[in-house]
Amino acid sequence: MSVLAALTKLVPPPQYLEMPGYGIDISDTSLKYIRLEPTRRRGGAYSILDWGEISIPAGVLQQGQILDVQPLVQ
Repeated sequence: MSVLAALTKLVPPPQYLEMPGYGIDISDTSLKYIRLEPTRRRGGAYSILDWGEISIPAGVLQQGQILDVQPLVQ
């Protein structure tokens, strides 16, 4: 165990300093997202707070290029 890991175990950082994690995947047909929260377990474990998928109408995105902004914003 490293010195930093041992110190963190003995004196954990305040909860307001523990940052949540976010992941987003955008393709031509959907937007997928996940929100993670750090737990107090060893090893930097996270728990899932929220996740989901939103469909993107055909013709809004094509090969990563935005073709129609308004439906994407909605």
